[in-house]
Amino acid sequence: MKVVINDLSFSYEKKQIFSHCNYIFEDNMITVLLGRNGVGKTTLLNLLAGTEIFDSSISYDNNQKSKISSSEYGYMSDEFFFYKELTVRQTCFLIAKIRDIDVVFFEKDYKKYISLLMLTEYENVLVNDLSFGTKQRLHLFLTIIHNPTVLFLDEPTNGLDPEQIFVFKNLLTSLKKEGKNIIISTHSLKLAEDIADKVVVLFDKKLIEIERGAELEKSYLAMYEGENQVKQDGMIVLKNISKQFDKKKRDIYALKDINMDY
Repeated sequence: MKVVINDLSFSYEKKQIFSHCNYIFEDNMITVLLGRNGVGKTTLLNLLAGTEIFDSSISYDNNQKSKISSSEYGYMSDEFFFYKELTVRQTCFLIAKIRDIDVVFFEKDYKKYISLLMLTEYENVLVNDLSFGTKQRLHLFLTIIHNPTVLFLDEPTNGLDPEQIFVFKNLLTSLKKEGKNIIISTHSLKLAEDIADKVVVLFDKKLIEIERGAELEKSYLAMYEGENQVKQDGMIVLKNISKQFDKKKRDIYALKDINMDY
C-alpha cells in the first residue's frame, strides 16, 4: 500500500515541524528516515499512521483512502507497552486474540517468528524479566503479528547486538519481498546503507531524498553545510559533496600535523 504525502504542513506547540512536504512511500520498498534529534521523525511516523492527528495531506492506496485502518499497518514505537506479568508466549497469543487472528493459523507463524527472532528460549519468561534487546525483538514480532501491509518502525535496532541486527535486517528484507511498504526512522547510517531502497532526510521542514550506498555518509553530512546547497526548480540539490567533504577531512588532518609546542 502506497503512502502519499501531498503538501503536508504541521506544527506542534507553535513550532513548525513540516512545511509543504511532498513524498510517496512505495510498496515493495524499505525507506529509511534520517535526521537530527527533535527534527520530527517520530512525529512523521505518527502522522502517517494516523496516531498523532488526522491530516488530509496524507492518503493511502493510490489516493483511494484518506485513512489507514489498524489492521493495515504495524507500528513499532520507541516505547514498550507490554503486560509485564505475562510470559512471552502468553503475550503473543493475547495480542493474536485481540487482533482476532485464528489460533490454529497463528501457531504456525508463532513458531516461525519466535525462532527467527531468537526468542525460543524466552517463551516462558515473564516480559518484565527480559533484557531491553529481547523486548525489542518481541516488540517487532507483535508489530508484524497481524501481517500488515505497511510497517512504521521507530528506532527498531536500539538495544540489539550485531547478530540480532543481522537477523532483523534479513527479516525486513524478507517482508519487503512480500510486498510490504516499510518505513524506518533511525540514526544509524549503517542500517540505512545496508537495507534502504530509499533514504530520506528530514531537513529544513522538508523531506529530501538523498543517494544511498557509498556516498550516503557524505550526502547526509553535507545536508548541514549551507554552502553545499542550491535550489533548482524548487528542490534542494547537493553540490560537490565529495570534494568539499574530502577537503574538510584534509583540513582536520593538517591541523593534527601542526606543532603546537611554542
